[in-house]
Amino acid sequence: MRRTSLLALAALGASALAQDPEPPALRFAWPGQDAVPVRETCTKGGQEVEMTYRLRLEPEAGSGGFVVSYEGFEFTSLGGRPAAEPELQLLLPRIAPLFQARPSHRVSADGRFAGVVDLDRTIESLLETYSGLDDLDQVPEAQLDLIRKAFARPEVASTLIDPVETSWNVWVGDWIGVRIAPGRTSEVEVERPLPILGPEATIILRVEVACLERLTHRGRDCIRLRSRREPDPERLAETAKAYALASGREIPADALRGLVPVTRAEGIYEVETLRPHEARSETTGRASPLGGRDGERAEYVFDWPDLAE
Repeated sequence: MRRTSLLALAALGASALAQDPEPPALRFAWPGQDAVPVRETCTKGGQEVEMTYRLRLEPEAGSGGFVVSYEGFEFTSLGGRPAAEPELQLLLPRIAPLFQARPSHRVSADGRFAGVVDLDRTIESLLETYSGLDDLDQVPEAQLDLIRKAFARPEVASTLIDPVETSWNVWVGDWIGVRIAPGRTSEVEVERPLPILGPEATIILRVEVACLERLTHRGRDCIRLRSRREPDPERLAETAKAYALASGREIPADALRGLVPVTRAEGIYEVETLRPHEARSETTGRASPLGGRDGERAEYVFDWPDLAE
């Protein structure tokens, strides 16, 4: 009798596994595109801006990875008002550079962020834009040199690097390799460089990913995902301690936490390719080089040309 019961339970277990197999790992497999149009609504520094641009992904010779670049920025609204209004046309040249100063960056063959490639050019373009404004055309070269030196400091350079890294993680990076079924949650650890504490310094981030549903969106098999990316408190304290031992200077964990913001993200992604259809993010807790903490929200809509309307 006991043998029969065990066989029956084994058969039921095998049946359940057959009906609910382990879901496949999500992988980066964007098909070749010239460039994908993106519409972004971003709130930054108290300003809400809606803009469009093209996101270009091109193979990088010799690395097996890709270079991601932004091009063709156009601003459609500012603070809910059409950007074509004459008053805003005077204001946009001063605000636009803050939103479109986005360096190109590398991603690995499997889609992970791998650093920026043209930060110096982005900084020079930013300085040229501001020095060319009518009321700023007398900025002395010495002052521009001071700004260049400021951007050489990791905490200042991060104001240009972090936003493109965060965006890519919201679009792709947080989801690579995740095996998750609707209604379930997964957590992984990610090691991230922290150059402000030295060229070899890193921090461990915890990334919690929840699968909300599987759905058909614009004619494609998709999955709705949500994530929260934040520093591991214990590892953060260890990093601060290691920095103090190496440098002889103590850095409070709260100050260190300000260099590693918390990011929440949600979006709809294709199961087969991990192409985002739409996504949104909120970043909080980032320390500003000007003092205080910055917060930023963004929503993205991708207009892949082969999707159904």
